[in-house]
Amino acid sequence: MSNREDDLRMLDDLLRSDKVTDEEEEAFRDMRTRVGPDGLTRKQREWVSDRYRLYDLDAEEGSKNLFSSGQVKVTDAERAKKYPWEFMKKPLKPPGRK
Repeated sequence: MSNREDDLRMLDDLLRSDKVTDEEEEAFRDMRTRVGPDGLTRKQREWVSDRYRLYDLDAEEGSKNLFSSGQVKVTDAERAKKYPWEFMKKPLKPPGRK
């Protein structure tokens, strides 16, 4: 795929997303109408791809992390399995000088 096709696809996905703010939507719409034969400029492409990743539009629907997106609550037992050092006893402080 060329840069122009990638840029148009990302812009279309962003415009269809309900996560985009009104200001961003206006900017994406304007960019969409002004995409040149080589695609977006470097700065525009960086900003669009950052927003694309921020809104998880690059992830496939089945591969999204449900825990980090807040759709599934993590129990303490599951957290203890994954991060056992968080549930270990903390070391005691050394005694103070007398």
